[in-house]
Amino acid sequence: MVLKADPAVRNVASIASQEPAGPSMKTSVPGPASMAIKQKMDPVHQTTSVRMFVDFEKSFGNYIVDADGNTLLDVYTQISSLPLGYNHPDLVKAAANPNFIAVQTMLCGTSANENAIKTAFIWYMTNRRGGNPPDQAALDSCMVQNQPGTPKLSVLGFQGAFHGRSLCMLSVTRSKAIHKNHDVAAVIVEPIQAEGGDNYGSPEFFKGLQKITKENGICFIVDEVQTGGGGTGDLWAHAHWNLPSPPDIVTFSKKLITGGYFYGEHMRVKQAYRIYNTWMGDPAKLFLLQKVVEVIKRDNLLEKTRDVGKFFQKELAQLQAAHSSKLSQARGLGTFAAIDFPTAAVRDKFVDKAISIGLHCGGCGDKSLRFRPSLIYEKKHAELTFDLLEKAVKQI
Repeated sequence: MVLKADPAVRNVASIASQEPAGPSMKTSVPGPASMAIKQKMDPVHQTTSVRMFVDFEKSFGNYIVDADGNTLLDVYTQISSLPLGYNHPDLVKAAANPNFIAVQTMLCGTSANENAIKTAFIWYMTNRRGGNPPDQAALDSCMVQNQPGTPKLSVLGFQGAFHGRSLCMLSVTRSKAIHKNHDVAAVIVEPIQAEGGDNYGSPEFFKGLQKITKENGICFIVDEVQTGGGGTGDLWAHAHWNLPSPPDIVTFSKKLITGGYFYGEHMRVKQAYRIYNTWMGDPAKLFLLQKVVEVIKRDNLLEKTRDVGKFFQKELAQLQAAHSSKLSQARGLGTFAAIDFPTAAVRDKFVDKAISIGLHCGGCGDKSLRFRPSLIYEKKHAELTFDLLEKAVKQI
């Protein structure tokens, strides 16, 4: 009898065999090579937020390699943007295929959210007109930003939310709509307020919120730009809510390679060119997304992320218990997790220390440390992560 290895086990084992044995630090971070590149770029680029420059050719799996040859275990993954880690063999192979198929998508998470809101506005006004198209007065006035063609509508966001850096999306997260008395056409919410500090709402809250939107004819938009893609143990974080019906619109980007949004059939815009731009996204990225989905299914990565996530959450709670004077509010779903420090200064000092010993991580919110590993992050990586976290905590 010939026993054949499970393809999923074989693929994961292949990646593991090519990964470094662990972190390897040759210089401080940033090192001299990164500093030299930074000085060269500084006259033409905003570099104040750059910590180091990455050698993407040498980075592999769960490990990131910088320009100085430092190898770090990466639990940050470009702010949750790498579903399969660095240089996954299937993506490298797919990227080498020139036969990309033309598709229509959005360019990024921000544009996905903007166009989701535009779709919501079109749907809202179509319903207000009883399903009829705009009349001539609306068509004439919309070109000069006057009513009735440009109605005063608003979008309800939540304190601590972040939906993008365009003027449109910043107006959702920074304005005080309660004082404007404009009709609310849509509600947009993140399953976890990732940039705001990994803030959670209960499933009951989101079910109640959806009920309110349905009762009032308001579009319910779920922003899964950072939470989507499997890090919480489900492909979509809102799946943990067990909603009675799907959201009207779900936006995505980051781990899902390209930006875009799903929407219910009732949200479909009937007129051509209403949701449109020059490029309509990147066909090459959609081709890679297809490969990502294939690998997630083939290698059972969601189930594995759930299993690793249980271990991760237990270890995070134990780390907090052992250092309760420095750590609090351990929380997470799957490997999508965070923990708080007493102050931002202490958190930032910890991040510097962790990076110096080979753990690439980053903060969010006022004083939180966030974890955003890839979907190929295994128990052995989690064990190493907590060894490094323990060392770093003891040194601050």
